Amino acid sequence: SVEDESHQHAGHGGAAEHKAEFGDSPSHIHIIITSDTLDDLSRLARHRAVMDVIEDEVKRLHAIRMTING
Repeated sequence: SVEDESHQHAGHGGAAEHKAEFGDSPSHIHIIITSDTLDDLSRLARHRAVMDVIEDEVKRLHAIRMTING
């Protein structure tokens, strides 16, 4: 699942610039992944594998928080 957490960072530096450039597009998201496929990977390898898949989508984001459960 993907949760938009932008509202938690609305007053932080860069929020106005993000809104000016990307409109109402999320700036901060939390991705929650449940997958046994990633169990054998290190934490860093899990994050890299996910980032490789969503690379194009994250170009508009300021921050991503990721939780990966097996």
